[in-house]
Amino acid sequence: MDELDAKIIATLRQNGRASNAGIARSAGVSEGTVRRRLRRLIDEEHIFVAAIPNPAMMGNPFEALIGVSSGPGQSRLGGGRNGRDG
Repeated sequence: MDELDAKIIATLRQNGRASNAGIARSAGVSEGTVRRRLRRLIDEEHIFVAAIPNPAMMGNPFEALIGVSSGPGQSRLGGGRNGRDG
């Protein structure tokens, strides 16, 4: 990643729906350059494109935020087995 990639990402963080043309104008490069850079950033998994639905609009008025932390050898769950299966 370089300075241009960082500008593209910063623009998208401000407005995830920014057009390639708009990003190109703000970065001072061609739209084709932005298109190629975005494709590479996505392909190399530097950024992800996702639609995040509003749970209330999807018929689910409740939502929860759950965090889980684990390290190597600390979890007894995984691979379809639970702690009681051995």
